[in-house]
Amino acid sequence: MIEDEYIVLNTDKTAKSPTRITEEKITQFQILPEGNVALNTVIEEFDITQISQPEIQTFIKRLKFTMKHYQGLGLSANQCGYKFRMFIIGTDSFQMTCINPKIIETFGEMKPLREGCLSYPALFLNVPRYENIRVEYYDEDTQKRDLTINGLTAQCFQHELEHLNGKTFTENIKPLALLMARKRQKNTIKKIIRSTK
Repeated sequence: MIEDEYIVLNTDKTAKSPTRITEEKITQFQILPEGNVALNTVIEEFDITQISQPEIQTFIKRLKFTMKHYQGLGLSANQCGYKFRMFIIGTDSFQMTCINPKIIETFGEMKPLREGCLSYPALFLNVPRYENIRVEYYDEDTQKRDLTINGLTAQCFQHELEHLNGKTFTENIKPLALLMARKRQKNTIKKIIRSTK
């Protein structure tokens, strides 16, 4: 159960009908780093009858806020330590909430596409992905969606769905390619550390 957090915005004692006005205080989750067992755990189906519950709606808002805070394009619930089969994908201006997501159909061949992951800072890999897929999921309004997506949206959907299936993007490439990417990751992190001193 997730506790709702509130802050008082304003209370005017001189008003004829004083009203306590509140607003949800949304804070970001801590993102689990690579190696955490939650990232290799298959997440079970979510009870869709619970989607409209206030604590779940607050959770979804926090998941969106966390993704935007860390400038990501996608974030799964288990990356934040929650065993909810859902993820968020999108940008600052638009996000898709995908609950119990599934890939129904794929089109064409897989192509290597460059991607990163918030649980793997500064690590970028060329991962084989389908450019066009037909998907199914429930949104935060409990509406079942069935649509075809492509490009970056399709790439992010596949990446986040793997998280819910207990798989990380490092498992999709050959050992030598991962080794080279790890070296670049270490160099990037060293540069960032030097720049902050």
